[in-house]
Amino acid sequence: MYIHSTVIRVKPEKVKEALQFFLSEKNKAFFMTRKGFSHFYVMEMMEEAGNLNLESFWESRADAQVVFADPKYAAIIADLRSILIASPERIGNNLLAEFHRA
Repeated sequence: MYIHSTVIRVKPEKVKEALQFFLSEKNKAFFMTRKGFSHFYVMEMMEEAGNLNLESFWESRADAQVVFADPKYAAIIADLRSILIASPERIGNNLLAEFHRA
């Protein structure tokens, strides 16, 4: 499994607006129809107000790279420009192991 982390920095007073944006039907539909997409999380990073961490889970790195190179993804991020305070930072991770509490 491939996990793609994106740090999004928004104005602290705009966190709820950003969350609503990411959970909109339009944006969810964009990801849900992509090959290899599994699920995603949106988290608020507690160290600094306004920092959000989006974790998307994919079957492979190639599947994720196709989506993040898609002009439609760039358009999604462009819709956020008015509340961003920095460009998004993306980091890819390979999941090596996991465990769950029984």
